[in-house]
Amino acid sequence: MASPKVSILLPTHNRPETLKWAIESVLAQTMADFEVLIVGDGCDEETGELVATYKDVRIRWYDLPK
Repeated sequence: MASPKVSILLPTHNRPETLKWAIESVLAQTMADFEVLIVGDGCDEETGELVATYKDVRIRWYDLPK
């Protein structure tokens, strides 16, 4: 599998309402050759659950321990 042309890094800490907006914005772009790396800083379950609702293989969730 080839690497995507664009990597988008979205850092977050317990801001699921803002994260949802950011993910939706990325997915609405016309260029589709990207990956989204969402990195949590010891996030609560709500944030991880939100990311899990997106079944797009280009979206990856990494929650780092506090």
